Amino acid sequence: MHTTAAILSTGDELVLGQLLDTNARWIAEQLTTLGIRVVQVAVVGDDLNDLTAAIARLASTHDLLITTGGLGPTAGDLTREALAQASSDHLIVDQEQVNILSTKLRNRGRNVNDQQLRQALRPTHATPLPNAHGTAPGLCLRIRNCDTFSLPGPPGELQPMWLASVIPTLHPDRKVLTRLLYALGIPEATCAERLKDLTARARTPLIGMTASGGIITIRMRYEGSDAAEGQALLDRDEADICTRLGTNICATATAGQTHSDQALASVVLNQLTHRGEMLALAESCTGGMVAEVLTRTPGSSAALAGGVVCYTNAVKTTLLGVNAETLANNGAVSEPVASAMALGARRVIPADWSIAITGIAGPDGATATKPLGTVWIALAGPNAYLQTRHFHFPGTRHDVRTRSTLSALAMLHFALKGAPIPKLLWQQDA
Repeated sequence: MHTTAAILSTGDELVLGQLLDTNARWIAEQLTTLGIRVVQVAVVGDDLNDLTAAIARLASTHDLLITTGGLGPTAGDLTREALAQASSDHLIVDQEQVNILSTKLRNRGRNVNDQQLRQALRPTHATPLPNAHGTAPGLCLRIRNCDTFSLPGPPGELQPMWLASVIPTLHPDRKVLTRLLYALGIPEATCAERLKDLTARARTPLIGMTASGGIITIRMRYEGSDAAEGQALLDRDEADICTRLGTNICATATAGQTHSDQALASVVLNQLTHRGEMLALAESCTGGMVAEVLTRTPGSSAALAGGVVCYTNAVKTTLLGVNAETLANNGAVSEPVASAMALGARRVIPADWSIAITGIAGPDGATATKPLGTVWIALAGPNAYLQTRHFHFPGTRHDVRTRSTLSALAMLHFALKGAPIPKLLWQQDA
């Protein structure tokens, strides 16, 4: 049975902060959902002694060890050697993998060389895991009492290999059921106060919350032996939370299924599609981020008509019809310009609704009256609907653009529900 697990990522680029370790996060979510408790997540650089020591240490204290990276053809790919040393084994050439690798490279019009053949090496007791999307096979072997799976670093190779070759072999000793609820337009402290009795640490299901970009994610987790009981408890608590938070709840999901920004985008697209309505965008400081978030959802063309990235004043006037005098008198980051952009987008891209965003994301462009993070968002809709909001977002350029994107989608969400747009969703000063 697999009760506890460790995740070990390898690569100098991870240790130095040059690359974000998204693999460990994804695997941890997968294991938690399956019912296997992740006890430790570690990162080690491209050093054979350090990697060998880390594998030996983690394999001695866990039922399951997942390593990522270090299976490629370069001198810095040391996972095979480390696995052999940690298991008191040695490397051999797997002739079947040589044949598979040769065929893959030949189909790509490439010849096999000694460097590439390093990917066919494995400890004698290891079993190769097929890689349908790359050249380096994964490896599976038992070190002491720990089942160890070594997966390639590219997510496009790792995730299919995990689903096809790892999950079918895992044996969790319990059921873990998870559910996420997303809340908008309510401060985290207020949300915590309303749910205070539900968040006791000794309670089942366990309920916690995190806030990011104006969206509060409420995490529900049941751990036990009875899946039917778990579903009933989650259903009970979800209904209770929805009663307490009302229209502030915008979506639900299963852990690992989607993240908060994508959940909001999917909800908005579903709302528009259900109503048979279309959306147009006019983005200045977000530079197309709203469109990017929306189009991650398959089928978004059913509700998203199109958009204009109108970074310069010339584009605002020529494409959206914003009056040059309005720009001169108020500046590009202003309520009149945001409103004109929204109305112009709805006119030039025939749509029922339109979002316009204009702001100062930084690090340049601030003035005494318009500091960094100043953003105006306008929402135009049927029956002469027009709402504008003034924001001042703290943080980096990325933070300002991200919060602007989520806030614009939240405004549309509440408008489509026929609910008032909450002021407390943003740090609103006007």
